[in-house]
Amino acid sequence: MLVRTVLLVEDYLPILTLFREACEGSGFQVLTASSLAEGLELSQTKPIDVAVIDQRLGDGSGLNLLARLQLAAPSVRTILLSGDLDPGTIEAARKLGVGATIEKPVKSDRLVQVIEEVCRG
Repeated sequence: MLVRTVLLVEDYLPILTLFREACEGSGFQVLTASSLAEGLELSQTKPIDVAVIDQRLGDGSGLNLLARLQLAAPSVRTILLSGDLDPGTIEAARKLGVGATIEKPVKSDRLVQVIEEVCRG
């Protein structure tokens, strides 16, 4: 089985830890970031296959990180998480080529399932 590298960008540490553990338990290699800046740095220095990004981060919008990823690494598949998915956010994410949007709260097994679906294309 091909091991995929997932970048998780979430500023709420308990959720980040829960998602990391679930992804690692499903065989993914996981990188974690708790801010937009940290996520951007990791995406520029480490090879990643999938980025799971929270829409609202303490230092900016997850959509901004999605846009930067799209320019820098168009092959990276992306998933946007949000506790407040409105139609405008969904449309903006689609225009950026996001593979999936997930409304929080989301169970970790559901997140893993969506990551696997996005990896399959």
